[in-house]
Amino acid sequence: MFDSALVLGGLLISAEFWQAAIRSAAPITIAATGEAVTERTGVLNIGIEGMMLMSAFAAVWGSGLTGSAFGGLALAALCGLAISAVHTVVVLALRADQILSGVALNLAALGTSTYLSRLVIGDNPEPVSAFESMEIPLLSKIPFFGTLLFEYNVLIYLLYALTAFTGWFLFRSHLGLRLRAVGENPQAVANAGFSVTRLRASAILFGGLMAGLAGGAYSLGNVRFFTENMTAGVGFVALALVIVARWNPWWLIPVGLIFGGGQALALRGQTVDLAIPFEWLIVMPYILTLVVYFFVSGKKSSAPFMLGQKLD
Repeated sequence: MFDSALVLGGLLISAEFWQAAIRSAAPITIAATGEAVTERTGVLNIGIEGMMLMSAFAAVWGSGLTGSAFGGLALAALCGLAISAVHTVVVLALRADQILSGVALNLAALGTSTYLSRLVIGDNPEPVSAFESMEIPLLSKIPFFGTLLFEYNVLIYLLYALTAFTGWFLFRSHLGLRLRAVGENPQAVANAGFSVTRLRASAILFGGLMAGLAGGAYSLGNVRFFTENMTAGVGFVALALVIVARWNPWWLIPVGLIFGGGQALALRGQTVDLAIPFEWLIVMPYILTLVVYFFVSGKKSSAPFMLGQKLD
């Protein structure tokens, strides 16, 4: 037991472990960022799991067609945008239930991605062009911090930069103020002469775009192929992380690292002797998320705005 504790301690303080945590956290952080903006306007989209899954397939398909990882990422982003457009029409134009719309999107994405994967990719998928890790000259040679901060692919830097920028945009720009006001007092926004429906639609589409990028990061940032149901419920975890981070994109970066750290432990823990059953390592990211959510949920975790209600 003591030896296992020493091994675990050495693993947790290694630069390689935290590098893996940062890499694993990037997709779920950007997906949660888009959902945080969507929920700020009073709309709940639990369909981000399906958006990520379909976009992961679209990324691999697009990369194979264009021979470029950026081509695949662009198709993934368009896929997320297209699916979110469906959600926009359903909940804003048709005034349908937001929860049912999200559930339908998730089920449709699971079936469609499985069918298209078997039809287009087949049973033996071949690796496609993906984003390669790069070492930034000189900076990557710095002990510990060089590995921790300067040895990622360009997509990782892009996703974290988008999250940070979204935080600034949401709390420091006039349009961000309007988006937040829509969730808190839509009538006041309408009285000020702004379209509540248009603002909500833009937020939903933005969330879909971010979910698309997250799906592309899963299939082209961490691996080079698509497997059925490869997101494995991460979209639902993103919903929980939004609440934990109090709908603040800036807070999503450290909160996302909790889940990323769990995934890194699940992967790297299998390479060392921790005396922990394999099954426990696999579910570790989800356990950590539930534990953090449990402690936060009892401390005024309800949304400070209308969320998931029937839209007028």
